[in-house]
Amino acid sequence: MKFIVSNKYEAAVDSIKRNMLSFYESVGLAWHDELKLILYSECALFDIVEDEIIVGFFMSLDKLDAYYVSELHIDDMHRGKGYGSKALLKIRTLAGIQGYDVVNISAIKDSDALRLYEKLDFKRTGEKRYTIELVARILK
Repeated sequence: MKFIVSNKYEAAVDSIKRNMLSFYESVGLAWHDELKLILYSECALFDIVEDEIIVGFFMSLDKLDAYYVSELHIDDMHRGKGYGSKALLKIRTLAGIQGYDVVNISAIKDSDALRLYEKLDFKRTGEKRYTIELVARILK
C-alpha cells in the first residue's frame, strides 16, 4: 500500500457526501459542498493505492501536538478487504517518522469506523454531539 499526494478535493468532497449525506439528514444537519471544499482544502489529501488501484483517500492536518486524520475513506467497492486497517497502521507509522507521538481521529458514534479504530487500539479521548474523538500512539 502506498499514499500518493492528490489535489482531487472536489472528487473527495463528492465521495464523502455520498457516504455522509444520509447521516447529515437523519440528524438535521445541512450539507454544504462549498463549505466542505473550503474546509478540506486546508488538509493534505492522499490517495490510498493498493496494487496500482486507488482504493480510497485520507486527509490529514499536521499540528504541533499530533497528526490529525480529518477524513479516512475507503471506496464502497473496496470496503471489507482490510484496506482501512492497513491504511491506519501505515498512517500511524508515517506520523512517527514525521516526529509525532500520536494520531488523532474522530468517528460518528456507533459507526463501523468507530469499531475499526478501537480494534486498532485507538482510545477514546472525548465526545461531541455526534462524534467520538480518539487517539493512538504512533507505531515504530
